[in-house]
Amino acid sequence: MATLSTLVSGTSLVLITGADVGLLKRKRSELVQHLESAGLMEESESFSGQGDPNLWISAACTLPFFAERRVVFVDHALSIDKKKLEAAQWKNLPNSGLLVLIAGVDSSEYDKVQAFKSQSQALIKIIERAGGKVISTDIEPSRLGKELQDFAFSKGKKLTSRASELLVEMTGSSYGESLDELEKLVTYVGSANEIREADVEAIVIPCREWNVFHLVDGITQGNPAKAMKQLKSLIATPGSLADNAFRALFPMISRQISLLWQAKIGLEFKVNWGQPSPEFLAKLPDRPKITEVKGYRLNTFLDSARRIQYSQLTKSFELLANADSELKGALPSYSVTESLERLVIEMAEAFMVRKSPQKTF
Repeated sequence: MATLSTLVSGTSLVLITGADVGLLKRKRSELVQHLESAGLMEESESFSGQGDPNLWISAACTLPFFAERRVVFVDHALSIDKKKLEAAQWKNLPNSGLLVLIAGVDSSEYDKVQAFKSQSQALIKIIERAGGKVISTDIEPSRLGKELQDFAFSKGKKLTSRASELLVEMTGSSYGESLDELEKLVTYVGSANEIREADVEAIVIPCREWNVFHLVDGITQGNPAKAMKQLKSLIATPGSLADNAFRALFPMISRQISLLWQAKIGLEFKVNWGQPSPEFLAKLPDRPKITEVKGYRLNTFLDSARRIQYSQLTKSFELLANADSELKGALPSYSVTESLERLVIEMAEAFMVRKSPQKTF
């Protein structure tokens, strides 16, 4: 709380930013609670991030009557044009006002996250030039497991290492989502002192990436039943099925197959995964990179890569391209659901181990 207290008393402009939308919401809530405890939320106002930044500044300039300061929150701050942000009259903010900008991205898609990073860096420079303070909610991925174990300990529970790892995997490495699920787990285990892997599997709602990961795992195992089970979970997502396939499902399946291909090359190169050689790194695409996959997930890719052939991976890309063409109308198809189900079954069949027929005498 010391940081928040310093921000409230030492500046009139604050930017809270981070790629983890769940963690961003928690920090916003934490700040609101702190302001309430200090009696500074009696006169507050919120904006959606639309319009002219000078309107936010004007609102913060309004003299408070019932509180020491007037607090203004602006959500979705990145939706404002950069030129308007640069031209805003930040110097007009008085000591009696506190303007809090919230900048995040509600997406796990690579392109949107990368765009967020670029936009947020530009906004950070603007805020710092104006004398404002910046709070980043981002956390180093390698620290997630330890952070979750510490949080569980603060609640009187021990989170096992494997349970912590699984929780991170099932929430797509989102610390905010992991904390939300961990709070549910604390209640779920009741008087038990330990939260185990089985508890995580029973309670945690897996993210889309987790389901796609296990969909591809079922495919590469040559297990159509397992793959179809995961597909059913994925296509149950609200919204247009074709849109979901183009926007998330196909790109994520393609990403998993690409990472498997890279893992297989790495095995042939006998790569030291802790310190890959420059020659191996030079063979990797800009994204995705197998070297950015860590822990349990990397081991799973390597296990799968040991049992598959390049010809099977090539066939998978071919089937995926055909299904993409069917959904776009370039190839004949019966329905979106039928195309997706046939894709999964045919991909799984491509990875099946064919047993040679036994001779009979």
